[in-house]
Amino acid sequence: MKGIWYMLEALIAGIILITFLVTLKATYLSATPEEDASITAYTTLKQLDDSGLLRSGAAAYDYDSINSEIKLYFYNHTIEICNAQGTCYGRKPSSDNVWIGSYFISGDDSYSPRTVNLYLWRDI
Repeated sequence: MKGIWYMLEALIAGIILITFLVTLKATYLSATPEEDASITAYTTLKQLDDSGLLRSGAAAYDYDSINSEIKLYFYNHTIEICNAQGTCYGRKPSSDNVWIGSYFISGDDSYSPRTVNLYLWRDI
């Protein structure tokens, strides 16, 4: 008679263990990771530089033309261009929860370093 109780106890323990693992797996698979908008901003600036649209605009402090080339549909965005002395041209957003992606370039035909900041935010 003891053998039956041990088998029943092992069966209940197995059911509890399998239920726990299935619940853990379902919770883990349904959780979607939070998107990091800073990486999105950097990737966007890198793609503009790779296509040849960023460097000449940044050297001329033409933040409006760079901003018009950016096609991000889920975010509002604006560009700021800073030189090596820390003087910045462009617009900073006046919103909460702003992500920033920075891209450093050395210049266009001469060495004149610029930091291009892409600000991303969502209006909720």
